[in-house]
Amino acid sequence: MHRIIASLAVAAVFSVTFGSAPSYSQEGTERSFDTIVVSAGRHAEATREVTSNITVIDSEAIERTVGTTLQALMVEQGFQAYTFGGSDYGNAASSLIYIRGYGQSSMAYSEINAMSLILLNGHRTNNSYINMVPLANIERVEVIRGPAAVQYGASALGGIVNVITKRGEGPLTGSVEAGFGSWSKRTGMLGLSGVTGPLDFSFGMSSSGYDDYHTGHGHVYPHTKVDNTTGYDIDLGINFLDTQRIGLHLNYGGVNGEVTGQSEAIQLTAPNSYSRVHNYAYNGTISYEGSANDGHLSWLTNYTYARSSMRMQSFTDPNDVWGAWGALYPIPSYWNDNRSDMDQFQVQMTYDHPYFSLTPGFESVKYEGNSLTSYSNGVKSKTRFKNYAAFLLAKLRLLDGDLIFSAGGRYDKVEETNYQTTYNKSKFTPSFGVAYSPVSFLKLRANYSEGFSVPNADQLFGDGSSYLPSPDLVPQENKTIEFGLDVSYDFFEGSATYFISDFKNKFIGVPTNIPRPYSGMYNIFRNLDGAALAGLELSLSYDIARAMGQNFSLKPYLNLTWMTKRENKVGTAAVSYVIPDPSALPYTPDLLMSYGLTFDYPDIGLNANINASYFGKSYVNDWYDLDYIAAALVGSATAPWIEHGGFTVVNLSVTKRVLDFGGHGHLDFKGQVGNLFDAAEGYAAGITIPGRNFYAGLVYNFWSSERRVPMS
Repeated sequence: MHRIIASLAVAAVFSVTFGSAPSYSQEGTERSFDTIVVSAGRHAEATREVTSNITVIDSEAIERTVGTTLQALMVEQGFQAYTFGGSDYGNAASSLIYIRGYGQSSMAYSEINAMSLILLNGHRTNNSYINMVPLANIERVEVIRGPAAVQYGASALGGIVNVITKRGEGPLTGSVEAGFGSWSKRTGMLGLSGVTGPLDFSFGMSSSGYDDYHTGHGHVYPHTKVDNTTGYDIDLGINFLDTQRIGLHLNYGGVNGEVTGQSEAIQLTAPNSYSRVHNYAYNGTISYEGSANDGHLSWLTNYTYARSSMRMQSFTDPNDVWGAWGALYPIPSYWNDNRSDMDQFQVQMTYDHPYFSLTPGFESVKYEGNSLTSYSNGVKSKTRFKNYAAFLLAKLRLLDGDLIFSAGGRYDKVEETNYQTTYNKSKFTPSFGVAYSPVSFLKLRANYSEGFSVPNADQLFGDGSSYLPSPDLVPQENKTIEFGLDVSYDFFEGSATYFISDFKNKFIGVPTNIPRPYSGMYNIFRNLDGAALAGLELSLSYDIARAMGQNFSLKPYLNLTWMTKRENKVGTAAVSYVIPDPSALPYTPDLLMSYGLTFDYPDIGLNANINASYFGKSYVNDWYDLDYIAAALVGSATAPWIEHGGFTVVNLSVTKRVLDFGGHGHLDFKGQVGNLFDAAEGYAAGITIPGRNFYAGLVYNFWSSERRVPMS
């Protein structure tokens, strides 16, 4: 506790730019909450009407991030994001995000497993790994903290991360970046957007790679190289009749490289234990959106097809402590090939009156998965998931829009099958909220929301290797109430939220006494009684220089999530789940904090940001404990619980204009230092993040002199 207090005391001098309080222009002494978001109500609305805690990460924050992936950006913004399998950035083998303690497990290679949902322009991507979404062509990221099942259905217990991509507007603009860094890192990015006649377009691509990285211990971490991470994003639209648009959006992300599932210590003694990975995910969306001429009635319909694939070939070093187990497989090396296809259809309509709004809608989503592994004797595991849902979101405006009441309800019908056994569940989820602005610069809010997730196919029907079927599982549930306030006055922005969350029917794997054919014992999934979580989310920032009348910006910021309660409700089915401190929910840090200082001087083209991300302590399994490994080789064993975390990673980025081409563009130098103080830690136990690293690049931003105005 004293370390938490000390960290808070140090951070209190800073405040946050990219938290729940959105950013605004610097004009005037009082500013209302006019930033437009689309995630909370599934249509465009001002933040003054949002009753839940929503965070907007804008394009400036994206440009300043030291990392090359969405996972790195989220960590810099104070979120809990992991990458397993070696690399802390750039590796899409398994990159996961948690919101308020709800996230994915390391086995979560599909959205069905997730408890915090990744969306792209409001639709699913068939991929829960945030690193498969390239930063190129991202306009902003909207994060709903708390359950969002009413808006987006299953798998949104903790919240959603909605990645909003750029849409062409105005004249032709573009950006080209090329750079190099530590461990032979190479990065290239290209972006183009604009409007020509009725056509708007936006295109972004990125490519990066690097060799095995060094840790803060000074070691080369074998098999952490990424040969290439590539992302493409294309958005096209045809505008007609002033208010109608037919759109096509295409997105692709892929990675080729090596990953290690071993700790740094084990990997140094057994460097030939690793996996070759080829992962990719793509999706395409056709949409039609429009509105009536008076603007009161608007509509949206879209269809998305997506595919994700995870292919891995693993090798076992004879010196590896798991070598004896690996030799028992039918072939010396283990491999798997997981593929999932998804179809999603959405349709909704919004009637927006000065005093109220209504948004009814319907959506369906279907997943079909195929899994083939080295121990399946050539037999594919096939599963199918179907979800049909209808929803209604409503809003009432009183006192000239200063008092907002929101409500919503959604009915979901879920069916899962492995083509032999079928699992059916239905679920109704409600939400209620209120927001009140007694003065223009202050918003008070309260919100109640629910979320749920259903078991995936491996949990229900068994995975053929480690888990037996568990057909009696019931959906996980989250019921959350939160209270908060947002302030935006002059050059100060702040937000505070306190939430209380009741987590029921949590899925956990427990051991059995049934032996597996090659080694150890089978496990089976059970419903844990649940957990109780509560916490404080705080966001603050203050532009010191602007407040003093200067023509540049100097802004300290802070963003934190402090878990004041993370308590297990341990049932009889989870005796082995008890940890040294039963009051602490595993894999949930006590404190997450991002703080730093931004400097922006437009007249000389200079921008700098120093960011410190603190990752608090939590209880995690030590899968690399030698006693556990020895026991697991011959029977059933539970990895010991250890306290992990409590470290800070500091990043520095600087951008300076070096050439100005008048009205046609400018050339900038970008310099970055990651892990400035060489922290030798990791977000997962035993997996060490890259040590201090450097990057230098050139960015050419250009635009045409001809002005074209997009159709409204």
